[in-house]
Amino acid sequence: MNLKPPPNTDDIKVLRGWCDELYEFLKFPMFPGGIVGFEETITADASVLRIYGASKLDSTDNKVDSTLADGSRVSDIKVIVMTEASNSSTVTIAHHQTEDDEVATFDAVDEVGVFLWSGTEWITIFATCTFV
Repeated sequence: MNLKPPPNTDDIKVLRGWCDELYEFLKFPMFPGGIVGFEETITADASVLRIYGASKLDSTDNKVDSTLADGSRVSDIKVIVMTEASNSSTVTIAHHQTEDDEVATFDAVDEVGVFLWSGTEWITIFATCTFV
């Protein structure tokens, strides 16, 4: 995976190599079934999140306590973001790198969790949410 910034050089061979790596990375499907940019808004308590794309937590009317089940294939990426934080909400992550049934708390607008499915567990790539 090429997530490195471009090299700070004028060497055309080095830059070309970096571009080739980036091109190969961008060809890799990020979501199953070719669904790129899928997002859902979750407003109901006890919801099960889709295992790909983005889930927006909207707790305007009530807390939103939901579950993220196992991914379906290595490389599934899941983004969870709190878009309305009237009530603190949680997502229980069935198999997380730190422990099974790890609970992520979202209690402020724009708190986010980005996770990658390894084939056996969700790995946190980036998170501003709190893990209990």
